[in-house]
Amino acid sequence: MKPVRGQTLEVQIERLAVGGRGVARHEGLVIFVPDTAPGERVEVTLTLVKKNFAEAKLNRVLHPSSHRRTPPCPVAGVCGGCNWQHLEYDEQVRVKRELVRESLSKFSGFDVSKTESVSPVIASPREFRYRNRSQFHHDGSKFGYFKRGSHSIVDIDDCPITEEAIAAKIPELKKQLANKKPGRIEVSLDQDGVVRVKSADIQHDEDEGGGLSFSQVNSEQNKLLI
Repeated sequence: MKPVRGQTLEVQIERLAVGGRGVARHEGLVIFVPDTAPGERVEVTLTLVKKNFAEAKLNRVLHPSSHRRTPPCPVAGVCGGCNWQHLEYDEQVRVKRELVRESLSKFSGFDVSKTESVSPVIASPREFRYRNRSQFHHDGSKFGYFKRGSHSIVDIDDCPITEEAIAAKIPELKKQLANKKPGRIEVSLDQDGVVRVKSADIQHDEDEGGGLSFSQVNSEQNKLLI
């Protein structure tokens, strides 16, 4: 019998897909499950069922991966900004290398059947406090990021992946945007350490002179790329 939406299943997570969702199989149907890790046995509830794949929400982890951890960010499980925080950073790096290998193997025509065919990932010097540019949303009462799969805002007072100078701006911006009409705001840290804010509802002296020229949002990794 074909699985149906709302059905609860026990499945084994085989690997992670691009974007961080776990991949499981049940009677030939591929099932994508967020917040899981390779090798885990989990209980899920199907939320979407199509002809060739399904999506599910995680109910509980029956047999956790040795690489699982409690996400450092308290809203990591609902916020749409981060999908990997439930994994130790070394495991994130390993999985992303494998995803590159799988993509090249599928689309490049080259023989990259072995993991060693792809150079090791150069890990970021900082797992957190690295992002020099972020886009936030506000609706007059909440300030933060969109909830996964929706336009509901997850209210935050901090964002552990942003640079300290940007995170320090969040409480101030929340006060300034209280009771304002819904909108989007971009906060960035330029190469001189100046925080710049772009919003139709806020004008800052820091805005003078424009924003960043193009660079990667991870300042330390940008240096390595250069």
